[in-house]
Amino acid sequence: MSRRYLFLLAAAVIAIVVLGFFFETTGLISYGLIVVSVWLTMGILAAWLLALGFRKIRLVKRSFSLKTTLKLPLLLFLTGITGITFMNFYAPIALPSTTLPVSQQLAYMYETDQGDRFALRFRTLKERDRQRLQQTMVLYEQGLIETPEDQYHAAMIFQHGTEVKHYELAYLLAKQASESGVAEADGLWQDAYDRWMLAQGKPQRYGTQSTVTFTIWGISLE
Repeated sequence: MSRRYLFLLAAAVIAIVVLGFFFETTGLISYGLIVVSVWLTMGILAAWLLALGFRKIRLVKRSFSLKTTLKLPLLLFLTGITGITFMNFYAPIALPSTTLPVSQQLAYMYETDQGDRFALRFRTLKERDRQRLQQTMVLYEQGLIETPEDQYHAAMIFQHGTEVKHYELAYLLAKQASESGVAEADGLWQDAYDRWMLAQGKPQRYGTQSTVTFTIWGISLE
């Protein structure tokens, strides 16, 4: 590889890491780079094979250099892998200080809940979700989740729970928030209701839940 190409590769890797410090969506961007690199590679290989076939029947005099054209998808792929790897090892703490007001605690946990998903932090997602659920449940049992915004934030956290009770609470809180004028909760209570029903072995009502499973580095995600 030329020095110029290695410089571009290093610059791209550094750029994706720096972005990761400031934007959680770096995970999704990195995943997009990987997908683009794979499709671009397949397109280049198909074009190269086609050109090679034309050369054999003398419709063209020579085929293009495969090594040179694959440099771009390789650059995108390595940058994407770096971004996803970085986002899985760098993350803000999942939980806020319990000395903060309840609204600030819930807002912070909501932000990290959403941020983890934009960042594709599949390596630690289950544990971080568990921590948020535990702290939110404590606040709920103490009767401290009162405002519509707090109810919405708590509902989103319970929505990513693992038990029937979590989904039931997500539905109840999101419904209350929606009825109090929180527009973002309008669709959430339907999602939570369907999850609640499915968790009990019952059919969903609103048809919001579908499952797509894919694997990254041996880890299955739904």
